[in-house]
Amino acid sequence: METIATEKHKISDDLLVATKSIIKGLMAAGKQYTAKKVAAEGKITRETIASIEDKEFCKRLESILRQEFSKIGINLKSADDHRIGYFLWFPGCPQIKLFCSYSDLLSRYAGLVFGTGIKFYCCQKDVLKDIIKFAKVESINEYMKKLQQVCAITDSWRIIKWNSKVVIIKDGQFFCVAQMNNILELGKQLVFLGLNRLDWITLSKFFDGVELVSTRYDEKEFWTKLGRNLDFIV
Repeated sequence: METIATEKHKISDDLLVATKSIIKGLMAAGKQYTAKKVAAEGKITRETIASIEDKEFCKRLESILRQEFSKIGINLKSADDHRIGYFLWFPGCPQIKLFCSYSDLLSRYAGLVFGTGIKFYCCQKDVLKDIIKFAKVESINEYMKKLQQVCAITDSWRIIKWNSKVVIIKDGQFFCVAQMNNILELGKQLVFLGLNRLDWITLSKFFDGVELVSTRYDEKEFWTKLGRNLDFIV
């Protein structure tokens, strides 16, 4: 069983220095208490690291986090847009990009930066399951294609079409129309934990969830009310 390695690594003093930019970012975010604490200590500590609001500091941690997460097959890169966080690619899904905010990732995995290891010893699957709870899917089309593949192993459920707003899933003689955001959340475990780990309980939970968040139509009602152009469905 694969585990995240917990050996200590050296951290440069310069990496954790409390710069004026870091303190200014905390003040601007309304985190005065943390700003004062960081200024007084002169460095970032395990207690304060998840509160930092500084893109440059986020980038400075990239190499350490990438090295640690690569041990369980996760590829990590600092976000190259305005957001403070990281892009992640999971093993088995190199075409699907995820985004994790800096605060979400560091509030859980600060130990990887300070060389004291993760909060608890855990296997690769547990870490993946934890991260997908708060990670956001960026590559929607690639994600949906893989989810479509997974659903195709059933006898009756089929994902037949989607756009940026909605997904249409066919269940036998019925059509389920669901918001894309709901499907992105519901299908994460099916997509990212891999076909080899699927079981019918997991699939059933997904389809039960689909029924709860979707509007259901029979075939005649579907084509009459919604037509054939998904772009008109809001």
